[in-house]
Amino acid sequence: MDSVEPRRWDPTTGEIYHLKLRPCPDRVARARLLQMPQDTSDSVRAEHDLFSSNAADLKNFFMHELLEDIVFEVDANWPDEAVFESVQAAVLKSAKMKFPTVDESRQ
Repeated sequence: MDSVEPRRWDPTTGEIYHLKLRPCPDRVARARLLQMPQDTSDSVRAEHDLFSSNAADLKNFFMHELLEDIVFEVDANWPDEAVFESVQAAVLKSAKMKFPTVDESRQ
């Protein structure tokens, strides 16, 4: 929320500023800055709730209805390398399940 709520839009120039990170340098322009409706905390919270609900529905569909054997979860809050390794391991596991090696196909 800290990065979205302080955003302001100058309707004259179309420039977008951030009250803390990129403040408007012009005093006159500062007076006309507007907060866009999608940048309020209520709006951001509502969008996040909608995203979470949709993501949960999609996850449930894929895990229980369609592709149970190839769906996996990864915590994207992990360090980049750990996320990559987790995704890579899951993709390789899935590929082995779907595409047998030459030796396996001869048996």
